[in-house]
Amino acid sequence: MLLYKNQLTAEAAPKRRQNLNKQSDPVRKTKTRRRSKTVPKLAKAKAVGICVGGVLLALLTVAHFALVAQLNYQISQLERELEQIENQKAHLEMKITEKQSYERIERYAREELNMKKPSQVN
Repeated sequence: MLLYKNQLTAEAAPKRRQNLNKQSDPVRKTKTRRRSKTVPKLAKAKAVGICVGGVLLALLTVAHFALVAQLNYQISQLERELEQIENQKAHLEMKITEKQSYERIERYAREELNMKKPSQVN
């Protein structure tokens, strides 16, 4: 805005007349202050960060459930293997008990080794 018509001579510049008829200018333009573009960039960065964090959290959750499922499968396999080993152990213990019985030992000695009791040796 000029204060003087000629800045060198310091003559006063004529004042502009404002339009007093307000009906011809119903919409009055106001100067809007421009916001810094860093605020939308910051909001965009926050939104992207939240999205990336959400995706990472979802991936970690899926990986966790996959690991749990894998471990449960291994547990069930090991339980089946343990059951088979326990059945085999019981069968072997039964065979041991059978082979340690006195009647079987006596029968084996008489039939296979042709042994006799001392009272029958005359």
